[in-house]
Amino acid sequence: MSTRCGICNSEKRLRVDAALVKGMSEQKVADEFGFKRGAIHRHKAHIKIKLERAAKRAELDADALLDELLQLKEMARALLGAAAKEKQYAAATGALREARACLITIGEIVDVIRPPTTQVNVLAVGGEWDRLRDRIMAALAPFPDAREAVVVAIAGGDQAALPAGDVIDAEVIDG
Repeated sequence: MSTRCGICNSEKRLRVDAALVKGMSEQKVADEFGFKRGAIHRHKAHIKIKLERAAKRAELDADALLDELLQLKEMARALLGAAAKEKQYAAATGALREARACLITIGEIVDVIRPPTTQVNVLAVGGEWDRLRDRIMAALAPFPDAREAVVVAIAGGDQAALPAGDVIDAEVIDG
């Protein structure tokens, strides 16, 4: 038969949790708050469980918030369409502002949770760089915007740094 955690049910729980999270030793926490070290040790597992549950709730809350924002954006768009159709320009302007605000908020949320970009550093020596550059440019040929961005990045982020008339154009070279 399991017993309830005396620390979880104590009025001192929040202070004990805070001390443990700050890195105070189990023995020092036990001495300071009047518990046995074993009880503090067992209680640490409860903190971990509570933190995991809180993180899961926060993740679910963020997903629900994003879903609700997307619904609001669609409602604002529908209102905008209806108001414009009825030539109610003041209402259309208000709906447009709401749709814009939703888009801005969604953008802010997505930027926060977007995974970081990956940077690849390549060290190429001698003719290896020329062959690698040619292959990269050939692979990017179907994507002109991306290709241009890579060319600028290779030039150090400054298009003006590219020599005049020097256009990097490549095809795949086997060898």
